[in-house]
Amino acid sequence: MIFLETTNYKLQTINRSAGFTMLFAVLIAGVLMAIGISIFNISIKEVRLSSTARDSNLAFYASDAGRECAIYWDLAAQTKLNGTDTNYGFATSTDNSVPINGPDQFACAGKISDFQIVDRTSDKATTKFTLQLGGDLDLPYCADVSVAKAKNYDTEAFDVVISSQGHNTCNLTDPIVIERGTEARY
Repeated sequence: MIFLETTNYKLQTINRSAGFTMLFAVLIAGVLMAIGISIFNISIKEVRLSSTARDSNLAFYASDAGRECAIYWDLAAQTKLNGTDTNYGFATSTDNSVPINGPDQFACAGKISDFQIVDRTSDKATTKFTLQLGGDLDLPYCADVSVAKAKNYDTEAFDVVISSQGHNTCNLTDPIVIERGTEARY
């Protein structure tokens, strides 16, 4: 008996659409990744913008608080001067100054520091102080306040200029310090 060996050969067909499917999948993945990166960049910019707006508001609030504190104590000093106590008030050409300790201690919503009288002459004087706000916050904010009084010889009174520069941080060497200022004149 003779056995014939038969071999079945199968013709392989090449599926030419398999490469296109891979290319299409890579293209879709690239587009989705580009959209995701764009959304991430927009989110980062929004976070930076909102933190800058918050810091700007803190600087403005510090400036406003410093100015209002100085106005309050200057008006309180005028009330005292019209009464019996004459050694009270922000410095003019005399040694008067707001008390920084005692029962009528100069105090505001924050901690007062660097209280000093600078640039005093016979008809004007400037008092400067720093007001630290924010209490126990990790990043307190500050205001540098200047109270300048100059004698107005027309009215025999003193012209007052209160300038307050608020900062979003008390560390002025920080590379991102935002400063806002306010001023009052009377």
